[in-house]
Amino acid sequence: MSETFTFFGFECPQCKGKGGFYYDDYFRKFKKNLDDPDRKPCEQCNGKGKLTAKVAIEWVGEEK
Repeated sequence: MSETFTFFGFECPQCKGKGGFYYDDYFRKFKKNLDDPDRKPCEQCNGKGKLTAKVAIEWVGEEK
């Protein structure tokens, strides 16, 4: 038997809840395409700034 719990609204630790990263003047010169926007969405939270935690518990019988 297993149970799943979902918890919402955690701040993304990678982007600190900002949803993405901005290129500063130094990193702008390394962009592959100059037409790319100066803001890159965070890959961990998909640009939302928030994460959802899904916790699964699997219950098993004790072995004695």
